[in-house]
Amino acid sequence: MKISDFTDKQIEQAKLLETAILRIRDKKEEITMVFKESGLSYKPKTYYFLKSKYEKDGLSGLASKIDKRGCKAPDKKEKIRDYIIKIKQKHPTLVGKEIRDKVLKKFNISYTISNINLIIRQGDFEVKQGRPALKKEDELTCAGAFILIAAIMETGFIGHLLHEQQEMAHDFKEQFNSIKGSNLVCLSQNGIKDEKGKFKKYEPDSEYDYENNGFISSKFLSVKSRVQTRDLNRLDILNVKAPTIYRKNITLLLLPILTSHSRAIELNDTLGNELTYLAGYDYKGNTIDKYLREMKYLLWSSTMLDKIAQFWCHFWERKTGSPIKQVCYYFDGYTKPLWSSYRVKQGKVTMMGRVMGCLEQVYVHSDRGHPIMFQTFSGNVYLPDAIKILHKQIDKILPERISRISIFDAGANSVDFYETFTGNDYYICILNNNQYKQDLSDITITDTIEVDGEVYIDAEKQLKNSKTKQHYKARIVLYKKSGTDRYIAFVTNKPKDNLTTKPVVDTYYKHWPNQEHSFRDMNSGVHLSTNYGFGKTRAINLVVQNNKEKLEQKTNSKQDSIKELADTIIKLKTQQGQIVRQTKKQKQEIERQIRETEKQITSTEDKKKTKTLLKELKQFYKKKEEVQKTMMKNEMKTKITLEKLQPQKKRVEALYKKQKAELERISKKEHIFENDVELDQLLSNYKIAFANLCGFVLNEYFPGSTLTLEKLIAKVFKRPGRMITKGSKREIMIYLNKKDKQMSNQVTKACETINKKKIKLYDNTSLKLVPIMNN
Repeated sequence: MKISDFTDKQIEQAKLLETAILRIRDKKEEITMVFKESGLSYKPKTYYFLKSKYEKDGLSGLASKIDKRGCKAPDKKEKIRDYIIKIKQKHPTLVGKEIRDKVLKKFNISYTISNINLIIRQGDFEVKQGRPALKKEDELTCAGAFILIAAIMETGFIGHLLHEQQEMAHDFKEQFNSIKGSNLVCLSQNGIKDEKGKFKKYEPDSEYDYENNGFISSKFLSVKSRVQTRDLNRLDILNVKAPTIYRKNITLLLLPILTSHSRAIELNDTLGNELTYLAGYDYKGNTIDKYLREMKYLLWSSTMLDKIAQFWCHFWERKTGSPIKQVCYYFDGYTKPLWSSYRVKQGKVTMMGRVMGCLEQVYVHSDRGHPIMFQTFSGNVYLPDAIKILHKQIDKILPERISRISIFDAGANSVDFYETFTGNDYYICILNNNQYKQDLSDITITDTIEVDGEVYIDAEKQLKNSKTKQHYKARIVLYKKSGTDRYIAFVTNKPKDNLTTKPVVDTYYKHWPNQEHSFRDMNSGVHLSTNYGFGKTRAINLVVQNNKEKLEQKTNSKQDSIKELADTIIKLKTQQGQIVRQTKKQKQEIERQIRETEKQITSTEDKKKTKTLLKELKQFYKKKEEVQKTMMKNEMKTKITLEKLQPQKKRVEALYKKQKAELERISKKEHIFENDVELDQLLSNYKIAFANLCGFVLNEYFPGSTLTLEKLIAKVFKRPGRMITKGSKREIMIYLNKKDKQMSNQVTKACETINKKKIKLYDNTSLKLVPIMNN
């Protein structure tokens, strides 16, 4: 067909398609972006078919693929949907099976009854009830985990998390579609298709790139390095439906129960099969691992951290029923070992008792013992620097600027750090023993209190800033236990009018039950020491670089000293040779004069003249002795000087050789690798959520219980049982332990509490927990 055979609208649409194809083919623009800007509703894969049609037949080839009305032909699904609604309007008594036969006869397409019923419901028509749901029974290994599922649904955490993830996905898609080629989202060679529409094969690293990356393959580089070589718009997490993400989030929250080390890959083991009942789908470990890594490439960890921390801050505020006027946060670090064959940042790992590669997580706990926020660092971190970062994050989640007290141990004891606290920011920290005297001679006492034999002293002290050498006036609270003679000193900037002496000490000592014990429980329950992710960024080792610069200065100075000593020795030897030659000439001249004088004495007969010659001869001999003595004296002096300089030169040469060898050794360590913490932070987000959910379970369902996190998992969540499913009702029978009657009673009361709340699960089925004694 010729182009003139088509309508104006078809020709106009064909020209629009032609412009889009030329932009994609010649200017190498992204397919989805071009179609969207041109107002075309084609899928990206259709471009390759349209391009081949255009290259073969030109505009007429494009116009032939456009409907006579000048737009894309209507979708067949819409025709079938309209047909089903019209049939239902004419014949309301028809059921899904009868409508299916009519659709098959008219369109030659077999529709499922469930799809037909869905279309009927969307058209506000009634659907007749089908066969009654069958009663189904299943044996469960972790029936007690439904108590945690009930907490997940009651707190609304899972819905909040899903909403935030959808918001982040929406924002990312808009950013991707509006900012093409940005630093965050750009297409690599691996994301570009060839002429046939297939993705190009992965190209291995060149030798230059491999060496430039510190002999690390590109697949082990950090996330920020790899994210620039990915087509992030193709990630499944941006395209899957909400129920799938819902189920995967529940799976991640259940990792501490179903796995031994909270690793996603361990879901392939025995307990992983429980996901069929707990999460609604039996996911493999690789699926959940891929889900995590997709979030990692989207750099969601920091945003999720802020959103989750905000949720828990507001949640615990609602539980107390009173608005926040003053918050109290406990800061502390947790160092975990990092096993790597590469040279990574090192630190002292207490649990291993050695200095090795490590990651450090600095946690923030509330005054009720709930973990709120954290930050992961590669290697050891200076605690004041970490607290400053966390302060900025906390300011984002607080509803308004309110009074805040930060409690930290001696790891953050720094006068320079204290001076950064201004306004409504307060701190409490313990002082080192060398910062105050036990005889209290270096403080100004303002008040003394004695309670039950314990002494509390309120005082003031001038603390010296080691950086600026200035003095900082601080409030000191000293505490002495009954029966002891030593004082323990605490420093704070909280005025005495707002916080009296004894509460300062009590507030600090709550650090142990509210944080240190929480660390212990979380480590045994959610496995804080487990590492995730292997990405590395090559960086300059500042410590080695400073040592290298100092060694270079020392070796250069030693080299100059060796050169100076060598020049001095050569100069001395040259001078010694000149002196020896001069003395030899003088000696030879004197000996010649002596010989001539002796000849004159033998040849002359004049006694008077002979007497004069003998005097001259005597003087010549005297000169000869003086020259001989001078020569010996100079030789001895030069010898002594050389004897001193040569050992000194050898010592300097030996030290130079040692320093040069040390310089060569540390030059190989000039670069160090910072480990990627993005994936570790993502999983830690779920761990923190799990710990808070367990805190909610203990507060709401097990009030007054002394269960730790580890015992809660072992004694409650891993209780076996049976599940009976009938329609939209799900009944969970939890087998109780007849040996432990106290725990059985607590579980029974917890089930009664949950049943009163009438909780519905993620699939809108009602949950009922029935504790039974297993015989």
